Amino acid sequence: MPDKEVSDAEAYAHYADPDNRVPAGEGRRRRTKPMSSHVPIRFAPDVIAEVKDVAREDRKTVSSWIRDTVERELERRRPRYPTTGSYIDNDRFTLSGLESGGTVTGTRRTLEDA
Repeated sequence: MPDKEVSDAEAYAHYADPDNRVPAGEGRRRRTKPMSSHVPIRFAPDVIAEVKDVAREDRKTVSSWIRDTVERELERRRPRYPTTGSYIDNDRFTLSGLESGGTVTGTRRTLEDA
């Protein structure tokens, strides 16, 4: 179909003709991880219109654009603190799994002063 807004009825009528269902190119491989479930979601008409425009500008489907946006927001909200830590002795500790990839060693006193 041409790059213009069409109603669901127009899209249905277009694809009802078998000649309009011929693959346009090579198929794409699915992600290695399949999607887990379908989540129906509704948007206000002005919001979905804007989402469609932005998705088209980004050359993505609306679903892909929404998925990418949600994944980016989840990543932004994930904690940025060390993933593992251990005590060297009663007073000193080490933290690893930092965002920088490094390791930090400190003392209990520095934690209490913070």
